[in-house]
Amino acid sequence: MGSLGSRWQAASAIGVGLKTVNQAQFNYLQPYFLENGYLPCKPFTIPTILLPLNTEEAQALGQSLAIPSEGRLDALNTTLAKAMRKLVNEEPVFVRLGTRSPKDVPDFRAFRGRTRLSYEAIGWLRSSQRVADDLAACRRYGYPPTVAVREWLDIPLWSEFRCFVRKGEVVGLSQLHLHIGPAPEIIEAAAGIELAAHNFVSEFVHETKRWTCALDLFIKPGQDRDWVISLIEINPMMPLTDSLLFSWQGHDMEGSFRYLETTETAV
Repeated sequence: MGSLGSRWQAASAIGVGLKTVNQAQFNYLQPYFLENGYLPCKPFTIPTILLPLNTEEAQALGQSLAIPSEGRLDALNTTLAKAMRKLVNEEPVFVRLGTRSPKDVPDFRAFRGRTRLSYEAIGWLRSSQRVADDLAACRRYGYPPTVAVREWLDIPLWSEFRCFVRKGEVVGLSQLHLHIGPAPEIIEAAAGIELAAHNFVSEFVHETKRWTCALDLFIKPGQDRDWVISLIEINPMMPLTDSLLFSWQGHDMEGSFRYLETTETAV
């Protein structure tokens, strides 16, 4: 287990950005884009509808809100509204690019990505530098990007974990949101959470053949002291992915479950 100190305070980014990757890295990362892994992972993850973007839509979506879209996003807005109704009827959704979410947008963060309005979702995407950077990379490398419409889930920050998997085995499980500090919910149920994660990974690897990856998981209490797990997204096992309470150096990933227990600096 870790503690909240200077060693971990920088380890808070989620998702892999494409701004600085080269062609080879971009090609390596493609299988981890949501649109490329959703179908094999569908039984394990959040219900999603994928909306491929055409060249004109991708270009308009990647431009600042200060630049008029001149109707280029009208069709996307209509398609997005239909997808939202089909997926959850009148319930809220979470809209993101297949690569990353627009979590750098203040309103998106304030509402935790929760929206019922297609034009609001498009506004958040257009306001995001993360999204603009990823769209630029997709354009640079000739890749057609996708917008993902996902069922919105109320996910408490303590209940998100990153599970590092190598050759089908769990080599590390970490609390994901370190900025919240120690979470009593984790501390009091650590053994059950760890066992549930291992069981989930065993089934997930068997069904999907994803032998090496970093899985972001939503783990919540179920009935009869059971745990319910949903896959949020898949990340590559490489330094572009935040190692959180582990390190990519040496052999630090030795299979343990690490979470914050104290606010004092680690020695």
